[in-house]
Amino acid sequence: TDSVHMEPANTKLVFNKDLPQLTIRYGKEEEAMLNGEPVTRYVWTEEALHKAEADGWKGIYGVTAHVPGERQMELLIKVNADNSENAVYFQEYNYFGHISDRPYASIEGLSLEQATEQAEALLKQMDMLDFSLASADTLTSDYNNYHMFHFKRNISGVSQTQVSAAHLLSMPEYAPPYTSEFIYIEIDNTGIINFYWSGPSVLGETENENAPLLSFDQVESIFKKQIVLQNKWSQRVDKDVVSRRIVINRVQLSYMPIQRANETDTYLYVPVWDFCGQLINKYRDDYSTKPGGFIVDENNELMILGEKDDTFSSISFLTINAIDGSVIDRNRGY
Repeated sequence: TDSVHMEPANTKLVFNKDLPQLTIRYGKEEEAMLNGEPVTRYVWTEEALHKAEADGWKGIYGVTAHVPGERQMELLIKVNADNSENAVYFQEYNYFGHISDRPYASIEGLSLEQATEQAEALLKQMDMLDFSLASADTLTSDYNNYHMFHFKRNISGVSQTQVSAAHLLSMPEYAPPYTSEFIYIEIDNTGIINFYWSGPSVLGETENENAPLLSFDQVESIFKKQIVLQNKWSQRVDKDVVSRRIVINRVQLSYMPIQRANETDTYLYVPVWDFCGQLINKYRDDYSTKPGGFIVDENNELMILGEKDDTFSSISFLTINAIDGSVIDRNRGY
């Protein structure tokens, strides 16, 4: 066989025009022909290169060698100027929709408990001891089957939780970006098949080890005053809806990173109360499902936000700072 000359890998974060999606985002669109079919391709121009570099894009990118019958992987570490898309990926290489010729992911002979041990062992091996398991689940389909895990950073023995803001439209264009930090791992019976670290951060010093918390009675009083006010977005006019109700079935205390004033890349982990649950629409009595319409239950109701299993509700309708009682917008990060 022919010998292959291997160059040392680049381990510094520098501007790299070959980072996935950069060409599509900044490149000039051109029409071309591929195998006799018209296709759209994107090419770099000097102006586009200067714009991408000015936006602070830096990264490390590499692909493992292709071995027939085995999974081909890619490593991507990327940052940009406003930190909105900082991430680490180790995932299956997908070149223009082409997946390497390996078997589909399988979990035959691998229980969720065994996979959990593998995921936790990986983080321990990477010396990421301040992350704890937030959720574990199994995906099954006709093709790929794997176990999946979310880990959140652990602060002073308390883990963050998998919580999303109910109001997904509250981010104004001028708001500083906020990227939630978490680690997502997929495992099948061959091992780790996907590792994604969103919003990597470095912990600094503790500013206050004994900050006094409001009593829950005080927090409950704030909740009663703010829950309707903060969720007026849910009262949009819909001629078919006669009423809407928010059902709170989970109240939890955890840490959340709050953006420090005038600093887009510095956050303080602050204890917060989240009021999680469901948003349910009730439709008029003569409402009938039309093509493209909603399927309602026997009470003419439909849950439009939340989980059917109310033992784990991760949609927060109100987030309250447990120290000063201020209301926090999870989309903005403050």
